[in-house]
Amino acid sequence: MPIHSIDARNLLIVLVAGAVACGSPSGDLGEYTDSDGSEDTTEGPGQTSGAAPTTTGDEPAPPSGASCEESSDMHLGWNHVVFEPDITGQEFAADCTVSAVQPAPAFVSLECLDRDVRIGLGDADVSQVVVGAPLALDYRRRDLSHYENWFTLRRTDASAELVVAGISATALAPPNAPEFFAPLHMTPSEGVCPIAPTCDSPMEKIAVEFADDGDAIALLPPSVATFGVAARYRLGVGEARNNHIELSDATGGCDLNGFSAYNYEVHVVLAPAE
Repeated sequence: MPIHSIDARNLLIVLVAGAVACGSPSGDLGEYTDSDGSEDTTEGPGQTSGAAPTTTGDEPAPPSGASCEESSDMHLGWNHVVFEPDITGQEFAADCTVSAVQPAPAFVSLECLDRDVRIGLGDADVSQVVVGAPLALDYRRRDLSHYENWFTLRRTDASAELVVAGISATALAPPNAPEFFAPLHMTPSEGVCPIAPTCDSPMEKIAVEFADDGDAIALLPPSVATFGVAARYRLGVGEARNNHIELSDATGGCDLNGFSAYNYEVHVVLAPAE
C-alpha cells in the first residue's frame, strides 16, 4: 500500500514536508559539502525540546511538551539514505568507513565495499561521528510508492554500540526485526491527541515511546530529547501519526486507499559525552 495519497482533496495538506518515506523535509537543508566535522553543530532553527523526565517501571513518562496543534517538523526526524551505485535488493549490510561528515545540515558519507553511501539527517547532531571511523551499516527498505527505510550505524567492535539510526517508514521497525534498534525499543503511543476521525480529517498525531532497560519516554512530534540507560541518545521525532484507514471499510465509507495506517520520521544519534 503506498505511503501517500495523491487525492486532490485537502487530506494531504499535512504532508507539506514532502514524501514521508523518502522525500526531503520542509525547509531548505542547504548544500552538501565534505567536512571533517569541526564546524559549529548548534541546533538549527525550528527545533523544539520538550523532553519529559524518564521513569522506571511499566509506565512511560508523559509525552513531551509539543502540543497537539503544533505542526510536524521533518528536520527533527528526517533521514534519507542514498547508495551510489544503488542497491538492487531490500537489504544491505557491510562494514564501512566514514569518508565525510557535515554538521549543518547533517550528512554522513560512507565507503562501503564497492559503493558509496550518503545519509542525510536533517538537524541531527552528528559530532560523535568522525571521519575515518569504522561503522557497520545495516539498511532495510520496503519498496512501495516511495521507499520505506530503516537503518543503523554501529561500532564494528564486540560492543556493536548503536551510533546512528533512522526511520522513514510506516512502522517503527523493519519486517521481522523487532530488535533492529537495540538497545532502544520503539512503540506507538496513541490517544495523546485524540480526534473523532472523519473522511476529511482522518489523521491523528500520536507519540513514539522509547524504552531502554525499564526506563521509557514518550515523545510527541515535533520533539527532541536525550534518553538512554547504558548510553545516552539524542532522539528526534519529526512525524508520527495514525491515518485511521479503518474509515475505508464498508461502514466508514471513506476512500483512503492511498494511505498507510501509520507514518513515522525518527532519528537517533549517540549524544556527546557529558
